[in-house]
Amino acid sequence: MSESAASARQAKVIRFEYPLAGEAPPEPVWPLEEEPVVASEEAEELRRRMEELEEERETLARQLRERIAAVREEAESAAREGVEQERRHVLEGIAAALQHALAEFEVSRSRYFASIEREAVELALAIAARILHRETQMDPLLLRGAVRVALGRLAEATEVQLVVPAAETALWEETLRMTTNLPVQPVISGDEHLRAGECRLIAAMGSVDLSVGAQLGEIERGFFDLLERRDAGPGASRRTSDAAIA
Repeated sequence: MSESAASARQAKVIRFEYPLAGEAPPEPVWPLEEEPVVASEEAEELRRRMEELEEERETLARQLRERIAAVREEAESAAREGVEQERRHVLEGIAAALQHALAEFEVSRSRYFASIEREAVELALAIAARILHRETQMDPLLLRGAVRVALGRLAEATEVQLVVPAAETALWEETLRMTTNLPVQPVISGDEHLRAGECRLIAAMGSVDLSVGAQLGEIERGFFDLLERRDAGPGASRRTSDAAIA
């Protein structure tokens, strides 16, 4: 009993103190055993599977981006194609309208110039008729050139009669008597109904009017025939030329 009591009196009591908040906990006084790291096959398989899934995710994301880009490109291409078709349609409509307008203008222009040409020919012939009528008043023998040409085309044995205004009979007789190299000397006869600038040449084969008005009429018909052949086209001109040659 006495030894136990003595031992109890000699034992020292150590007070346990708690660390204050915010300070690091005291290191344990006993050594800690490190836990061994075990690499299991399941963990490795899980890691590989996660990598595969990540690669698949990236592949799907890339394919999705490519698909989106392709769809966008198709949409833009379709939009451009639609705009281009609409533009072509509008341009074709404008071109057709312009072509129609040009065709109508060409027809109107041809008709206008055709009418103007006829009016110009008629006006020119009317002016020429007035001038020649004035000339015949001043020179009754204005037609002697036409008479000489007509007589030069006749044979010597042909009997010819030249009908002139009655007031100009003597003048024509004197003029033809003084004209040389005539194959035929016509018989001059006067006609009270003829005016200045009118005369007829009568032969056995027929007669011809050498008057100024008749010659202007021939010129007018020649002009109008030329205009009609030109308006009808080259085929009509070729047919007319062939008929004239035949």
